[in-house]
Amino acid sequence: REDVAHHVVGPPENDGVGGSIQRMGTSLPSPSPLPCEEVRVVSLLPSLTEIVAQLGKGEQLVGITHECDFPPDVVMGKKVVTESFVDPKASQREINDRVVESLAQNNSLYALREGAFRDARPTHVLTQSLCDVCAVNFEQVKSKCSRLLADDPYKLLSVEPQTLRDDA
Repeated sequence: REDVAHHVVGPPENDGVGGSIQRMGTSLPSPSPLPCEEVRVVSLLPSLTEIVAQLGKGEQLVGITHECDFPPDVVMGKKVVTESFVDPKASQREINDRVVESLAQNNSLYALREGAFRDARPTHVLTQSLCDVCAVNFEQVKSKCSRLLADDPYKLLSVEPQTLRDDA
């Protein structure tokens, strides 16, 4: 569809199991139909949760991050599918040291809670691959989707702004 094509950053990739990966700019196109009746969205970034809600699709959200808190009426009662390895009560210095250490060792600061993620049975997983400090590492998400969602079709959608205008 023409209204989707100009947002797509790259062609869909097959993850080798049953899902597909799509990279796109920040304007979310309508989800492509999958061979299922119900759209079930897991958002792995608070800003994407807010975009889904703003689009009036909050009822399709079945999983959110541990940091999603807005809009309250949309996120209330949703499965929390991520966890952080950073203590939110740590000092600024301790948090910075943890981030620097994690990046130096090529580790993620966050992880998917496998049981909750699998139980959410998403048809669409929204994430980003630009920043490992902002969300679960993209390669980890891709790998876990392939393993945990192997029996069901899904789409992994990575939102990647290319310019400041894309981010606005």
